[in-house]
Amino acid sequence: MAEEQVSEELSEFWKDFFFRPDSVCCDLHRNFSQNLSFVNENPGAWKLTETAKWVDENTVHLDLTLDSIEHMNYENQNVVLVYSDSLTNNQEFIANMQSLVDHILKNSSNEIALITYGLNSEILQPFTNDSALLKNQLTQVNTNINRINYYKAYASVIGLLNREYVSTENYQIVIFSDYVVTDDSPAEVAEYNFIKSEYPNVSILGVAYDTTTRVLEQLNDFTDSQIKANDENFEIDVMSNIQLID
Repeated sequence: MAEEQVSEELSEFWKDFFFRPDSVCCDLHRNFSQNLSFVNENPGAWKLTETAKWVDENTVHLDLTLDSIEHMNYENQNVVLVYSDSLTNNQEFIANMQSLVDHILKNSSNEIALITYGLNSEILQPFTNDSALLKNQLTQVNTNINRINYYKAYASVIGLLNREYVSTENYQIVIFSDYVVTDDSPAEVAEYNFIKSEYPNVSILGVAYDTTTRVLEQLNDFTDSQIKANDENFEIDVMSNIQLID
């Protein structure tokens, strides 16, 4: 329980509340961690609940309640980089992905797997910490760039996890999608829900790469969190959202 004076620094929500002294009920406002889903119980995610109630015309009571999901001490971090066939033709993207490999493997205990997808999907490289091998695999160009199917990408992810998932290790799946028209298959939502129920140590980040907000909205249906990125801001927006174990 806390009492605070109205200040210019309060959010628009609270400013609106404080200028309504006739309010007799508590007002609620919830903030959530940006990159980890509290709803999906991602380790390290948090939720801050703020409630406010007028006591009299000069006093407001604020309650702040912080709930969090325990951040487990996993042995290492496994990252699955999932990217569309069309992006293999973008040399800037490939160079950025190769830099991302170096970033993740600064800790030699971390491992990376590569999955490509179009109308079909392929596990290009199972988990490894061989930087040279991963960078070489990233240079492979796929010419099947007419349509993409997220369901097929998730099917490959599930196949990989079925073979290599270890409960004492942490996993992050990063799905890169671009402007290519998506093959309509709502089954990827079911695949996403299956992963979240069967593999509790997995978080999923969707990256709308150099594309429209519509793709970002699509990713919202089957990823924990979403960001937009392009060739220029890759280091800031993508690397900063990869959860690494030092």
